[in-house]
Amino acid sequence: MKVVFERVVMPCTFGRFPKVFQEDEACFLYMSEGTFFFRMPKNLIEINQGEIALQK
Repeated sequence: MKVVFERVVMPCTFGRFPKVFQEDEACFLYMSEGTFFFRMPKNLIEINQGEIALQK
């Protein structure tokens, strides 16, 4: 059986989020509260409350 969606609740203060996905999988993120920053090779992406991110 393969997990399709997994709910993750993060505390307010944490270091780096561990990479729990494989290279050939997509990442779906919905922010129900707060703000999250994706560090990309060339920029920083901000995901705010109520926004969705989908990455390959």
